[in-house]
Amino acid sequence: PPPPPPPPPPPPEGINFPYYAIAIACGAFLLLFLSLWAVMRRKNAYQTQITFAEREFARWQVDPKARRRSNLSGRQLTSLVQRAGCCGGDALDEESLTRSRARVVAAPSVPHDVFHCFVSHAWASGQDQARSVKGQLQRYVQNIQVFLDVDNLEDISRLGEYVGNSSALVVFLSGSSSPLGQPQSDYFSSANCMVELRAAVDQDVPILLVLETDPTHGGVPLEVHREACPDELAAAVFRHPPIPWHRLRDFQTVSLRLLIERLLTAWRVPGADRAIFIPSDRLLRPTPRLVTKRPYHFYHSPHNPGVELIVDMLEQAAPRRAAPLGLQLRRTSMSGLPLSVLRSTDALDHANPASVVCFLVYLHAETFSPGDRATSLTRELQAALHDGVPLLLVHERRRAHGAATFNEIAEATPPALKASGVYRRIATPVFDEPHAAVSARLLLDQLDQLASRSSTGSLLRRLSGHLGSSLMSSLGNSIASSDGSKSGGDDAHPPPHGGAATSPARRRKLPPRTEPAQRQSCPAGPARAAPRRQSCPDSGGRQDVEVV
Repeated sequence: PPPPPPPPPPPPEGINFPYYAIAIACGAFLLLFLSLWAVMRRKNAYQTQITFAEREFARWQVDPKARRRSNLSGRQLTSLVQRAGCCGGDALDEESLTRSRARVVAAPSVPHDVFHCFVSHAWASGQDQARSVKGQLQRYVQNIQVFLDVDNLEDISRLGEYVGNSSALVVFLSGSSSPLGQPQSDYFSSANCMVELRAAVDQDVPILLVLETDPTHGGVPLEVHREACPDELAAAVFRHPPIPWHRLRDFQTVSLRLLIERLLTAWRVPGADRAIFIPSDRLLRPTPRLVTKRPYHFYHSPHNPGVELIVDMLEQAAPRRAAPLGLQLRRTSMSGLPLSVLRSTDALDHANPASVVCFLVYLHAETFSPGDRATSLTRELQAALHDGVPLLLVHERRRAHGAATFNEIAEATPPALKASGVYRRIATPVFDEPHAAVSARLLLDQLDQLASRSSTGSLLRRLSGHLGSSLMSSLGNSIASSDGSKSGGDDAHPPPHGGAATSPARRRKLPPRTEPAQRQSCPAGPARAAPRRQSCPDSGGRQDVEVV
């Protein structure tokens, strides 16, 4: 017979094949899980950055009647909560959800060598402002391409070509002062600016004007630019009123909204006549409640000329309420409209911390003009600063109402008043429409902060007074009890909780107390109250103690 087959070789010692395969599979699965987790985390971070950038974009207004009502999932609700915080409201209300659903304002698609707008400016006084205009447009408009010479200019001889390849020309008007001190236009004095402007007029490119308003940064009156503009270009350049440019963020947001609306019209975007909003606009925030327990919100002096205009502006911007029957207010509504919650007074006896929240001061060219009115106003301001009444400063910047620079107002202010700290708080400027509504809202916000601060301060003072009186009364009772125990001897008070009395041997021996021969009276100071008799609480009424 054939020989039997040899037996199989034994497995190598120390190696368990099934367990080794399971370990390799687990390691591969763990590596795959970590890779997927890293990819998803990077994707979520990128999506968070996109969402954060979209919070700043301008959006189209949503019609409340046509808004969509649908069931939201948890993830969608979380996204809406995050976006609602940028719409000016802290709570997730229906209005915030409606704004968060609004469509983002985006520029139309254009080729690579075509720009949505060309920013034309004078290098002498408008270079920084032009850089700011480009940055703010890129911040609020999605996918916008802005031409700026310092970033995109390759050949200065091609300025006309660059303007022709742009959908709109944004002209930033700035100026300076001549050696004789007269204002002059820097834009219409620049040869390159004239080349850009003529190219826009010849190629029928829409022209949008932006006017600098700050005199310290190249702001000159619009009439100066009109006189410097060539006659053949005036009709095309000044077809539309210019957009005022401001440096304060709240006012600048309004200027950018107006500029974006005109750009949408120049781009011929469908529905360009609809209103848009910027989420960071202060006017989208809830109106302050102006809650205070004092009779009046502010005092305005009758010696401050023109302050009635500011009072009327604040009353129109303040929240409204229905007047209760039989309540006589300072201003009544004959048409039945709800009245303002704002309360003001011009009576001098009310200008104290107990009656008003603050002192409204209207600063313009005639505020501190020499005369009796300025003297009386200075006296009232000094008294208010001495009494600790906060000042609410309003700086007039409208030319039709006596506008003046802050340096001119400070020079006209009496030195004693400046030394008292009258300009310790920053004054709020008042501009023409549409920026006047922002000025009123800023003033109301400051007034609401002062009112809440005064209410908190009075509450803390009351609490500290009650706490101090309770502490003093408890301290007096403890002193009276200790004096009664000393005068009653060892057997006057029984041991507490029925315990045994302490033996005399274990008591600490104190030196004998020496009483003075007679009490010394204080030579100066208020008279002391007469002592009164009071029963000691620990002795059960068996012993009387003198309490001074």
